[in-house]
Amino acid sequence: MVLLRHGRTAWNAEKRFLGRADVPLDDVGHGQVAKVAPGLVGRFDAVFSSPLQRALQTAAPVEPDPVVLDGLTELDLGELDGTIAMNAMNTHPEFLAKWGFDPTDVEAPGGGESMGAVQARALRALHAMAEAHPGGRVLGVTHQMVVAALSCHAVGEPLRRWRKYMIGNAEMSAFGVWPGRVELLAKGLTALA
Repeated sequence: MVLLRHGRTAWNAEKRFLGRADVPLDDVGHGQVAKVAPGLVGRFDAVFSSPLQRALQTAAPVEPDPVVLDGLTELDLGELDGTIAMNAMNTHPEFLAKWGFDPTDVEAPGGGESMGAVQARALRALHAMAEAHPGGRVLGVTHQMVVAALSCHAVGEPLRRWRKYMIGNAEMSAFGVWPGRVELLAKGLTALA
């Protein structure tokens, strides 16, 4: 199972928090996708995607009609969505301090999610993809926090260590998925062997 993070958006470039806002790829993001996609075409039995536009645009050159799976959607950042990250230190210092210590059960302000909630739904999605295609090669196009949360689970790390598993835009992490078990095989891939 390979998880591909979407290409860059203007909000990524501007260092804005980007959760559920439906922001498209920017020109750099389209270029990143154009570089990675040819090596992925025809290599998968199934392609799944988050419903957000940036993920669907990333999936399109590999599979124009991916299976949309809500469990692959990015962390809901609530009222922080769209905020420049440095400005959030002034507007939400208490939240950021708690989140920085351990994001497992800390919900983003304004109705957002915790990392624990993201991890739980992402695990359900990962197992659903694997069960739909047992023994098959599956691609999921998703987001930074989904990949990081799944990576922490796979290696048995607490969610407070999520930053170790960050990947760049249009980069991939590979997982082995079995009933009751997930293993991180590689991270930060820009191409598949």
